[in-house]
Amino acid sequence: MSAGNRTVGEEIGIAAADLPGQRPLLVEGVVMDECVLLAEYHRTGSEEAFTGLVRQYLNLVYSAARRQVVDPGLAEDVTQAVFLVLNRKARFLRPNVVLSTWLLATTHLCSRDALKRRARRDKHEARAAQMISDRRTESAEWERVSPVIDQAMASLARSDRDVLVLRFWEDKSNREVGQALGISENAATKRIARALEKLRPALRLDGTAMSFEVLSATLSGHVIQNAPAHLIDVVASVRAASSRAAAIAKGARYAMQIAKVKTIIVCAAAGTLAVGIAIPVMTHGAGQSQGDPENAPTTAVASNAADFYRQAIELINTLKASAPENSQFTRYQSGQFDNAAGAFFTRHVRIADLIQRGAATSSCDWGQQAVETRNAWLTDVRSLSRFMSTRSKYAMSKQDVTSAANDILAEMSFARHLGYDLMIISKLVEVAIESQSIDDLAVALPLMPKEQLKSLPQRLDRLPKSTTLIQVLTGDFEYTEHTRQMSGQQVGLLGQAMLDGVKQFYQAIGPAVGQPPAEFDKTVDAESAKYAANLLVGQLAPSIKAQRRTLAATEAKQAMLRVAIDVLLQGDGVVAKSRDPFGDGPFVYTKTGTGFELASQFQSRTGPVKLVVGGK
Repeated sequence: MSAGNRTVGEEIGIAAADLPGQRPLLVEGVVMDECVLLAEYHRTGSEEAFTGLVRQYLNLVYSAARRQVVDPGLAEDVTQAVFLVLNRKARFLRPNVVLSTWLLATTHLCSRDALKRRARRDKHEARAAQMISDRRTESAEWERVSPVIDQAMASLARSDRDVLVLRFWEDKSNREVGQALGISENAATKRIARALEKLRPALRLDGTAMSFEVLSATLSGHVIQNAPAHLIDVVASVRAASSRAAAIAKGARYAMQIAKVKTIIVCAAAGTLAVGIAIPVMTHGAGQSQGDPENAPTTAVASNAADFYRQAIELINTLKASAPENSQFTRYQSGQFDNAAGAFFTRHVRIADLIQRGAATSSCDWGQQAVETRNAWLTDVRSLSRFMSTRSKYAMSKQDVTSAANDILAEMSFARHLGYDLMIISKLVEVAIESQSIDDLAVALPLMPKEQLKSLPQRLDRLPKSTTLIQVLTGDFEYTEHTRQMSGQQVGLLGQAMLDGVKQFYQAIGPAVGQPPAEFDKTVDAESAKYAANLLVGQLAPSIKAQRRTLAATEAKQAMLRVAIDVLLQGDGVVAKSRDPFGDGPFVYTKTGTGFELASQFQSRTGPVKLVVGGK
C-alpha cells in the first residue's frame, strides 16, 4: 500500500513504531492506545489524539485530585491543570514512561499547589477533620487512608509506584503488569508485594498499619471513581481551561522546571550539591572480568552495564524483603560471620554475578532518573555496594585473597559507573564507595601472591574512567538550557540573567578543577564574587568547593594505593621517591604491627588522609 493510500490509523501506527527507544512490549493490548495517541500528538499536535488521552486517563487523574483536594470544583481545576501540563510537556516524556504514573505524580504536584492557593485564600477557614471509623470493613479502611494515599504513593520510588499504579489504578493482572514492564509474571508479583509492604508504613494513621490483605483489597475496590461527564469536553479543550486551572498548571510547571534547583539549594545547606542530568552512553575501556572464576563470564552479554545493575537491585531488594535473609545480611555487614555465611552467599551468588558482569561491560547508561526517586535509587545502589564489600570480607575471613580482590575491584568498577549518571549526589556516592573499596583492598595487599600484586596496577588502569566535577556541572547546565529552549520559553523562570551568570561562572572555574583544593577554592571565591547578586551562584560556590575537597581525599588514596603496591614489591625505599599530589614532597610512611601506613599532607575534616596497609 502506498503512503498516499494509508489510513489514518496506519499512519499513527507508523509514527508510534518510529518513536526512538520505544519498547515493543508497550505497544500491545491496552497500552498500545497510549503509545499510539502519544505518537500522533507528538507528530501532528492533533486535538483528537489529545482528547483520546483525556478520555483514557480522566478518571484516574480526577480520582487522585478529588482525594487530595476533596472539593469537587477544585478537583476539576486540578484535573484541567494536569492535562494542561501534559499538553505542554508531552513531547519531552521519556519513550518508556508509564504515563499513568507520570500523570499521578503531576496530579500530586498540581493538588499540592492548589491546596496552597486555597489555604492562602481561605486561611480563616478550618479544615474538616476526617473521622476514622472503628469498623474494619473495606469501606471504612478506604475512608481512613483515602486522604493520605496519594501522599504515601508520592513517597515511594518510581519503580514501586509503577507496579502499584498498573496493578490497582489501571486494574491490570499480574501478568499484564509484567508485560507492560518487560518482566515475568512471577517477577511482577514479587515487585507488587514488595511495593505494598513499602506503602503500608506510610498509611499508619492510628499507630497500626493495615494488613497486606486489607490494603490490597482496599486499593482494588476504591482508587478510581467516575469524574463528572462534562469534564471530558472541558479538559480536552485546553483553551477552555478556567483561570484557576491555568494558574495551578503554571505552578506545577514551575515546580517541575526548578526541581533540580530546589535540590541544589536544600543540599547546599548540608554540604551536598545535587545538580544533575542523566548522561548519554559513555564508553570507556572497562576492566577484565573480575568475578569469581566459577561464576563470572569471560565476556559481557549486554552492552549496557546499568542493565545488569538493575537486575542486581531487584535481587538485593528481594533479599531485604525477607526478614530472615535481611537479618543475616545485617549481621554479616558487621563481620559477624557464622557457619551459615557460606550458604548465604551461595544462595545470593547471582547478585555478585550480575555486578561482575556489569563491571566487565564497557558502557553504562543509567537513563534519566527523576529527582523525586533519587534517594530511593541511591539507597538501592548502596545496598549493592554493601553486599559486595561484605562478600569480600567473608572471602578474607576464609583466606581467599584472590576472590576478595576480585569482588573489591568489581565494586570499584560499579562505583565508577555510578558517576556516569552525571549528578553530583551520585558522584559523591561513587567517591564514598571507591574510598571504602581502596581501604578494603589495602588490608588485603600484604596477603596477595607476588604475581597478583604485579598485575594489580594494570587492573586498576582498566577500571572505567571517572567523570569529572566540571563534566557534571556542564552537563547539568546544558540540559537545563535545552529543556528551557525546547519548551519555547524566552526567559527562564529563574531569569535569563541568573542562568547566564551560572553558565559564565562554570566556564570560569572549569580550567581550575584540576588544581589542588586550596587553589581551586581561591578561584571559586574570586569568580563567585563577580556574581554577588546571583543567588544561585552564591548557593553553588561553597558546595562546589566542598565537593572538590571530597574528590581530592579519594584522589590521595588512589595515589597512595599505587605507592603501597610498589612498597610491597620493591621495599619501603620507594616511598621517598613518591609524590604527594597535595603536598610538597613524598607521602609519610609509618610502620605498623601487621603492615604500614601512608599519609598525605591533604587535610580532610578528620585530619590527614591515610591509607592503612595490612590492618593496624
